Amino acid sequence: MVVARRSVLPLLVMVAVAAIAVFAALTVTVTTNSSLAFDASAFETANDLRAPWLDTAAKLITELGLIAIVGPAVLLGAVLLFRRRHALRAAALVLGAALAWVSVWITKRLVDRPRPPNPLVHTSGQSYPSAHAANAVGWLALAIGLSVVIPDRVARIAAVTAGAASRARWS
Repeated sequence: MVVARRSVLPLLVMVAVAAIAVFAALTVTVTTNSSLAFDASAFETANDLRAPWLDTAAKLITELGLIAIVGPAVLLGAVLLFRRRHALRAAALVLGAALAWVSVWITKRLVDRPRPPNPLVHTSGQSYPSAHAANAVGWLALAIGLSVVIPDRVARIAAVTAGAASRARWS
């Protein structure tokens, strides 16, 4: 007997609404407060916690936030969904990733917030919004989108939890 799975559309809508709300609140905070004091405080805390093994781990995690990594993963996930007859999910995944990417770069241009001085790693361009954080949302969207093709419930929960955990690293 085949049991129909509940739609994940409400979950996707909740994730999208939460992401938009957080993004709007952060944008208002960033544009109404030109001080980089919070950034400086975060950098001081990060510097106090630095250790060679943490630096290595941070660099590896940072690589997962690159569009060159997330983009192909999202495209492969979309191809898998399309081949499994989930064309709407595949299209939503690609469209969502494209909208996130475009939104980040438009907002970067509009806000034009400089990066704090003395960064821990080489950086360029504007600091807000973080493309790495936006790309991390792609991992969560990918996990939720692919949950329809993962047969085991525990594995589906693990995939979505891993996607959410990857998103939390850049927040």
